[in-house]
Amino acid sequence: MITTMTLQLIVLALSVTSTLLLIAAAQPPPPQPLPLPSGCSNELVLFSPCLPYVSSPPNNLSNTASDSCCDAFSTALNSTNGVCLCYLVRQPSILGFPVNDTRVLSLSSVFPLEKTTTAP
Repeated sequence: MITTMTLQLIVLALSVTSTLLLIAAAQPPPPQPLPLPSGCSNELVLFSPCLPYVSSPPNNLSNTASDSCCDAFSTALNSTNGVCLCYLVRQPSILGFPVNDTRVLSLSSVFPLEKTTTAP
């Protein structure tokens, strides 16, 4: 014979279990990507000659970076001091497909930049 006290304990246990399941199932929303600084959208479009080299598989179409990639990389560093490329490394899917951040970072050694000097 089930007593009233036993029924109350069962109801309490079920409500606690349901509450815990709801809390466990509630996931926080994924973090929002950082907005691009002004001008970075155009800068990343100009960086497109590097995409065959820096894209992650299966989009990586080249094992070497092209000369046009060198020009695009140099332009990106000189125009924004690499700020836009930083966003590409920190958010590798910002273009809608993943890029290999290691390859993006390696461009500085693949294409050593010439140091500019100022006249005295």
